[in-house]
Amino acid sequence: MRIELRAASRRFGPHTALHGIDAALTSGSATLLLGANGSGKSTLLGLVAGLLRPTSGEVWLDGRSARDPSARTGLGAVLGAALPPRRTATQLLLASGGVARWGEVGVDGLTERPTGTLSAGQRLRVALGLALATGARALVLDEPLAALDAPGIEAVVGAVRSARDRGCTVVVATHHPDRWAPLGADALTLDAGRLA
Repeated sequence: MRIELRAASRRFGPHTALHGIDAALTSGSATLLLGANGSGKSTLLGLVAGLLRPTSGEVWLDGRSARDPSARTGLGAVLGAALPPRRTATQLLLASGGVARWGEVGVDGLTERPTGTLSAGQRLRVALGLALATGARALVLDEPLAALDAPGIEAVVGAVRSARDRGCTVVVATHHPDRWAPLGADALTLDAGRLA
């Protein structure tokens, strides 16, 4: 899935979080979003995922406006680990109509437990497994290695790399680009809402 931002800006009241971002991410590419807290990384991912609308400018997915819900078909997002606490990973998978990829993200054995009983790192891996389950053509991930131990980091980076190798476009906001070295990603750096 090709992702394009054309002069995309986003304001929250008097604060401008993103200033006229122009970027084109080719289908099957991997990109790390770098920058300090508050630089606009999460806002940019929210625009791509359709959770936020640009105040001005446009976001396009495969040549269609991201404002169109059908354009976001095939886009998987992990922008936190908020999952229904009483539902199990298996129940959530059945509701999505996807195909399980639990082994890829290292949550085998946890899929029948209510997600509210899982650790933050386990919930992140379940969320990634759900994003991958529907055959995502693009993944947008916001700090997906937070709260993970070394085996969890290895599992998530490996699963994301496998998705990219299958042709999935990957965008990851991170403070730790070194952990993503196996992905072979390009980098975009945001500074106070502008591309540096």
